[in-house]
Amino acid sequence: MRRLLLAGLLALGATRAAAQIELTNALAAALQAVKDGTAARQAPEGLQAASYKYVQLIESVERTVVMVKVRGRGLGSGFFVDPDGTIITNNHVVGPAGIGKEVTIQLNDEKTEITGIVKALSPDKDLAVVKIDPKDVPASFKDANGALAWLPLADVFTRGEMVFAIGAPVALTQSVSHGVISHPGRQIDALSAYVSLIQTDAAVNPGNSGGPLINTAGMLVGVNSMGIFLGGGGSNGLNFAISAVDVRQALVQYKKVGHLRTARLGAIFYPADPRSPKKGALVERVRAGCAAAKAGLVPGDVILELDGATVAPRPPEFDPKNPPIGAESAPTPETSLGRMLAFRSPGDPVVLTVQRGAATLKLTAILDSPPPPFGSPAP
Repeated sequence: MRRLLLAGLLALGATRAAAQIELTNALAAALQAVKDGTAARQAPEGLQAASYKYVQLIESVERTVVMVKVRGRGLGSGFFVDPDGTIITNNHVVGPAGIGKEVTIQLNDEKTEITGIVKALSPDKDLAVVKIDPKDVPASFKDANGALAWLPLADVFTRGEMVFAIGAPVALTQSVSHGVISHPGRQIDALSAYVSLIQTDAAVNPGNSGGPLINTAGMLVGVNSMGIFLGGGGSNGLNFAISAVDVRQALVQYKKVGHLRTARLGAIFYPADPRSPKKGALVERVRAGCAAAKAGLVPGDVILELDGATVAPRPPEFDPKNPPIGAESAPTPETSLGRMLAFRSPGDPVVLTVQRGAATLKLTAILDSPPPPFGSPAP
């Protein structure tokens, strides 16, 4: 009896092993078919159609994803957002190199390495722009017209939507993890004063930073930026990406003025009253000689509006249909003052509606420059 039972278990194990090998071979064949451009509309035998469409999705976008190497500082990920060779990544990935410095860009064939130049940094928003020459990129990374493949940006995303994180965690290139959008607009940490963070349970580990979080349409939802690591230090399903809406605003600012600097008002402010629905930002301190002081702001003032847009009493839950105020964007019904200033540039004029006691004032401030990012050329 025991012999029969053992024989049955061995047969069952062999059957399962054979099925696993068959499925693995089918998956490998599917990937190769996509790479060769001979993929059929129907999924190969042994591979479910639902899974196969995601295989095709990843294969269609992964050539836009790169690994970014900074000499002596480690590595991260990035992706093309324009056929002119513009790459988006995190400030904490390339910031140590400095503006104008060279970094190494490895394409997803794992062998082609080209030189990129750091063009813009934003420590406040943890975003950076790196530029490469499209002529240095092999034809396999371009379309039929010779244009470099790039990743389009999504405008709308919601809780529960399936997403994929692509990058090079701990230098393991071409890695993909998946999950859902746990929340479309978290306001946490100091970073949230300037950008909105998408929470996801898709695994994001060191090396994923700067890589894309994409939806099932192959569009960018966010830039993987950080995870909350507990216990052993691996991903715990609490990961955050900078919203594609903020990335779009950053690109507008970069193309318009050539940098990602966050303008400074020169005042420390807090919600007027977090316990009440009262609007505005309470000015606690004004730095001498800064834009706020020159405009006439004093401690105790409550900033009610900026350029006619209502200042929220606290950071609102993110609504992608109402992106943050910035260059060439429409005003939102309510936005925190920090996010209102996030994509303004130094030298921009802003009109502040201020409550001072019983009086309501209109003050005009010319925004200041922040300290330049590391490596910036001297003015």
